[in-house]
Amino acid sequence: TYYRFVVKTTRRKESFEEAAVREVKEELGINLSNLKHFATYKNIMEHKRDTVACFETELLVPDFKIDELEICEAGWFALNQLPEDRVQRVDQILVMYDESKKYQSG
Repeated sequence: TYYRFVVKTTRRKESFEEAAVREVKEELGINLSNLKHFATYKNIMEHKRDTVACFETELLVPDFKIDELEICEAGWFALNQLPEDRVQRVDQILVMYDESKKYQSG
């Protein structure tokens, strides 16, 4: 088991933002709003090509309830206390996030 961000695909005629809101609601029971896009990248996994959009948001209520059919464990972590057993992509996304913040401030 590895930790990763919620990642899913869009449905027909669904935007990346709509997919993010839907998936987080379905899998964690969290209502998202005011998403801010910070990166998009291409991913190839199991011979399938995907475009992945990354968003940030501020949660007003950090409580969640996992869908145990999709997720076995979830948690909130400080950036300097992320689980060691995370997929490499998490670190790559965090680098993109840091770069987007540097670009916005400078």
